[in-house]
Amino acid sequence: MSYNTKAVILSRRPYLEDDCLVTMFTQRYGKIQAKAISALKPTSKLRGHLEQGRLVDVMLTQIDRQGKLAQIITLKNYASSDPVRFTALTAILELTELMSQPTPDILLWESVDWALTRVREISSVDQLISVLSASMMKMLDSGGIGMESASSLGQIHAHIQWNLGKKINSLSKIGALELKQTIN
Repeated sequence: MSYNTKAVILSRRPYLEDDCLVTMFTQRYGKIQAKAISALKPTSKLRGHLEQGRLVDVMLTQIDRQGKLAQIITLKNYASSDPVRFTALTAILELTELMSQPTPDILLWESVDWALTRVREISSVDQLISVLSASMMKMLDSGGIGMESASSLGQIHAHIQWNLGKKINSLSKIGALELKQTIN
């Protein structure tokens, strides 16, 4: 039996020699894991489509309790080389992986789609922090964790701003070190 669905690639990890396990949040089935056979080979047609943060159309076949990825087409690539956007994307995908279950969740799907689209469109760090805060609240709300359960939007906003600042600072230091090594 095989089935098609849209999915966001949450993560992938090596499995056996050239295979990998891909965790996806799908529109129709919720969170699923699928084995991608020979996907880590340099010549694999699947390899480029399995990067974190891609919206894909996948064809899966069910084997036991784990799917096998048969076909994949990238619809949108939300990934970015910009460290700020990359950090925001990673935060959204990690929260999605924590909150999603192997059952359909249309509210979470819409929240994730909204968040990924907004992160891709923003132009300043302040806008990004606001969008990320709103995204987190929207995702938490879709999971039944409303404002009364969460501290407050202001505290979440401050926490995101602090963590984002730390990661940007670390990435800047790494970039400066790499640049210095390249010059020398």
